[in-house]
Amino acid sequence: MPTHTCQHCSSQEGVIRCRECLPRQYLCTDCDLSVHKLYVLHNRESVFDGFFNAIPPTSAVVRDEHGQHQLCEQACLLPTNLPESICVCNHPNLSLTAGKPVTLVTINGRYDLCLPSLCCQSCQKSWTPEVVDLLACNYWPATVSCQTIYMLDVFASFADMKVMAPALSRQAFIKLLEQRSIRCGRGGSICGDSFQKSYLKYRYCQFEVDKLCRVAHFVCPACIPDMLAVSADGNRKHYRFKKSKGTDEKAFFEGLFLVKDEEVSSFVDKIRSQMKSRPGSAVCGTSTWTAARESSQKSSAKVDEEGLEITVCRHCLLLKGLNMYRGEIYAYPMFLQQEMARTRNVSFFCTDIACRYWPYLERMVEKVPELQDLTKMKPFLSVMHAKAHTWKCEVKWGGRNQVGAGTTIGEEVEQTNSFLSRTVEMEKTEAASLEALREELHCTSVMVQQWVSDVQQSALRERGEVADSQEELQKTIEELSASLQRQKHDLYRQSDSCTKRQRTRRKITDLKRRLREAILQYNSSVADAGRIDVDAACDLSHTFVLPWEVQGDETVITLGNKRLVFDKVMLVSRLEEEQAILVKEMSQHYSYLQKLEGTLKDLLNQTRQDILRQILPSGLTEAGSHGLCSVLQRRLHQLQKKQAEVKNTYSNIITMDLTQMAEVEEEEDEDGYSSPDFSEEEDD
Repeated sequence: MPTHTCQHCSSQEGVIRCRECLPRQYLCTDCDLSVHKLYVLHNRESVFDGFFNAIPPTSAVVRDEHGQHQLCEQACLLPTNLPESICVCNHPNLSLTAGKPVTLVTINGRYDLCLPSLCCQSCQKSWTPEVVDLLACNYWPATVSCQTIYMLDVFASFADMKVMAPALSRQAFIKLLEQRSIRCGRGGSICGDSFQKSYLKYRYCQFEVDKLCRVAHFVCPACIPDMLAVSADGNRKHYRFKKSKGTDEKAFFEGLFLVKDEEVSSFVDKIRSQMKSRPGSAVCGTSTWTAARESSQKSSAKVDEEGLEITVCRHCLLLKGLNMYRGEIYAYPMFLQQEMARTRNVSFFCTDIACRYWPYLERMVEKVPELQDLTKMKPFLSVMHAKAHTWKCEVKWGGRNQVGAGTTIGEEVEQTNSFLSRTVEMEKTEAASLEALREELHCTSVMVQQWVSDVQQSALRERGEVADSQEELQKTIEELSASLQRQKHDLYRQSDSCTKRQRTRRKITDLKRRLREAILQYNSSVADAGRIDVDAACDLSHTFVLPWEVQGDETVITLGNKRLVFDKVMLVSRLEEEQAILVKEMSQHYSYLQKLEGTLKDLLNQTRQDILRQILPSGLTEAGSHGLCSVLQRRLHQLQKKQAEVKNTYSNIITMDLTQMAEVEEEEDEDGYSSPDFSEEEDD
């Protein structure tokens, strides 16, 4: 390796390279001791062995009696703010020594250091940093004795990584820190349990600070006061084993997002006492849904909590959740729906099994009248799941066919939000596609409306209705033929595995059997000229047309064509609604930020007046009250910056000024709107 002269004194050989001291990174032994006595967290390497060898802060380089460089141990002090005086003597000579050994954990790993200790040479009074002093230096003591100390940046980094990479575990993060320590020449392990407990306490303190600043968690600003849709879905992958008993300590965030288990259990028992389970209730057409259950027993496996049931708004923000103990039974989304109805004005309630859940809810309302408010919402079958339901179910319950729903997907637990600019372009494209389809089928606007009505009426016919007339038989044959065409069309488009394709083939076989029976019944009562070719009908050849589908001008009008027009009309209508919905949500978002700004200004002024009057909030000292003012000022600055960004972004999309829209909303709200989430926080 090339030799270097010390880049600090320029007189001795540089035997140590510091990665942090660029551009003057090579130091001699004397300069290394003087510089890194203060900067003990720098990563250093020795160069006298012929290679770069990482050394810990507790190792110093010295010369032995033979003039050779050697490593020796030294005490390193934790970097903290030191007081100018510690007693009334004001003695200028305060001795600084190494105190109690501590372990410091940063984003670069573990450091073995010592707490600094000051001693007055006159009165022998000593000082060592306490918890409040460490907090002021951005340190977080794991315990009151301060044996382990964490830098706040490691907690902030862990929180960010949990958001960006949710699958990252605490153990993996700890291993990452340990590897960084080893790479820099520092050894020793990091206690994962201590890190977890300290991290949770840190997050809880941050939550308390947010409450003082009126930060409303689990609230969507764009959905206040009117929420268009709320989506409920379960995930059984978030289970907990029975042997994981946890601790007896009170939960930090109990009831904040996940509802207390006692409240959910009481509601489930109440619902179960009012109903009798009916076999086959989980069936939609020929599909059986594991999520569509009226009741379910607790799992016999080695799990206690089977998963989570959560609700989100259409902007994918978490609203409320609960622990599942019995699988995805109807009582769980019903409980969450009740929670949403209490605090929010919701128009649509989205689930994957709305076609089974909503009739169950209506029956339950008859037995439990206090659930009547839940029926004010409208049922919404999620768009993606509707493709796997029967075509009648999709027409009747599917989200694309619900007036006023816009382009809400109903799968917001997995999906992301759409933007207005993309919606406008999609509406133009789909409108042009609808016009081209009309020209191709030679249908007028009046015919389009009639076809839409025909499809809706056909979807309302129940499967069990008896076809006791030729007209009813014709409708049954049309529906079965349309369902068969749809299943064959989606066989390789909607199925990505052999198992799914096998289930679809079984459905196709069942539909062919029913179609054959209906055609044979129809042919038995008509003349030979009017009979239907059974084989051609079941094979769905391109040339096959039902006799009554040919009009006088030789134009073919099939139920499948009507369904194509119906789907296009519904999609264009939803896209047109979405534009108005998004503009309203933008206005609500901006209005929410304006009102929150006013709330923070009032709170800041009130806190300042309380300090002047010496009326301090409970639990806060005068210094703490001044600190609260600083935190509120920072929060207000961030909010004003966010408000400006929102206004600038939305103004580039919509033509109406957001300030004018907010003023219109305030004029319409005669009593003055106050978010229920603010009220709950103030009550707390």
